[in-house]
Amino acid sequence: MFDMSLGERCELVMTGVDETCASLPVIHEVLAKVLRCDLAEVTLPTLSDPIKVPGALSQDDARRLSDALQSFGIQCHIKLDDVGVSGLTLAPLEGESEPRIKVFDCPDCGHSIDFLVGKPEPEKCPSCGLVFSKHEYQVKEKAICERVVRRLRESADSDQETGLNDREAKNPDD
Repeated sequence: MFDMSLGERCELVMTGVDETCASLPVIHEVLAKVLRCDLAEVTLPTLSDPIKVPGALSQDDARRLSDALQSFGIQCHIKLDDVGVSGLTLAPLEGESEPRIKVFDCPDCGHSIDFLVGKPEPEKCPSCGLVFSKHEYQVKEKAICERVVRRLRESADSDQETGLNDREAKNPDD
């Protein structure tokens, strides 16, 4: 059903239902298909009793499934799987019960990306493809250009005021 061969593995967790988007029978049917269970076994996810979609998904597949579920009013979020590339389970930091996860929001599309503390930050957004280092460089360049333009305008305004003051000093009758 989903591509499990490429990309970082993550899990999709359903945490609630908005009944204004779809009727309860439709929501139950969607959940039964996603969870691969009988309709009678379906319970609605809640914050206190979330439901994890079975199996690890690629970030792209998790995003597509999340978007589809949200269109039916099923609230969910994507979490990075706690299994590293080598297949070894990541150990928590000393003095902590679980590995710490940091959330990074894409400045372009707002997509939230979870990654483990101590691991490198993501290089690009899996949703829109924005390369963060290029974006950061462009933001810095734009800020520099805006400062230069502001200084030039201030300098031009100052020169213009000085020029008016010089003319007024020369022609006090005007």
